Amino acid sequence: MSDARTLRLAHPDVSAEALEAFIAYQRTLLRTLMDSSGEDWAGRYAFGHAKALKASGLEPLAQRQIAAAAASFCGRCSAIVEVKARLRELKIRAPNLSAREAQVMERAPKELARLEDFGELEATLGAVTMANFRAREVEMLELHRAVASAEGRGHVHSKV
Repeated sequence: MSDARTLRLAHPDVSAEALEAFIAYQRTLLRTLMDSSGEDWAGRYAFGHAKALKASGLEPLAQRQIAAAAASFCGRCSAIVEVKARLRELKIRAPNLSAREAQVMERAPKELARLEDFGELEATLGAVTMANFRAREVEMLELHRAVASAEGRGHVHSKV
């Protein structure tokens, strides 16, 4: 548990007001990235980031701290959404599954239960942050995925 306490120190509580500012940051960044074009990705991103910080009123350190917490939360939520979608797909095709797919379907409920247990994440991020994130979960996940896609990372959170 000492690891959780240590990690908790790195994640100050995210108030509802700070979360609102972070969401404003993400909306502005997304809009700026979508409205710009050109070869200079680093310059466009830097411009978008600066514009989003100004619009949100967040200090750079606060933005980074909230972004780290939001990425952990949204990553977990995204994984849950993906496992549920895969499980629904497999249930529809249930009589005609390959051996590998049957194994995935068998393991999915246990994996889903593990993912849906936010206890460890709450120990790291704190109850206040988790309550505020939960209250805006759908919006946060949509923005997180959209920003990730606009950033062109192509990581797990982007819609396929």
